[in-house]
Amino acid sequence: MLLIKIVAFGAIGILATAPTLSAQEIPGGDSASEVASAVRSESLRSSIASQAARLAERHVHASSLGSQSQPPRSWIARHPVLTGALVGAGAGAVWAEIFCRGQCEGDPRPYIALFGGAGAGIGAGIGAVIAAIRR
Repeated sequence: MLLIKIVAFGAIGILATAPTLSAQEIPGGDSASEVASAVRSESLRSSIASQAARLAERHVHASSLGSQSQPPRSWIARHPVLTGALVGAGAGAVWAEIFCRGQCEGDPRPYIALFGGAGAGIGAGIGAVIAAIRR
């Protein structure tokens, strides 16, 4: 938003202070200074400035209306199912690690994957319920 305002005011400033055309030859025989005198640069510059200000004001007005209607939500509020799955997977993996400490035969990773997956499923289900309630 701020960048658009800066660019708009910069463009207005450049166009308002731009020098007239240089004295190079233009095809057709007219020099640049003759063309520049034929074009009313002040009226063109004022027209450009007023149109740019009008567009910038309309853009600012439209964005202020949009931001008032809906407050920004956090990532967790926008993705409740994924959040539930992540929390459930972590809780299931931790529970499997604690449960298997010294009691599981061999490698505890299959148990961690099993309980982590079950926790992810349960957490995603809880997140889906929460998402349905909030709508």
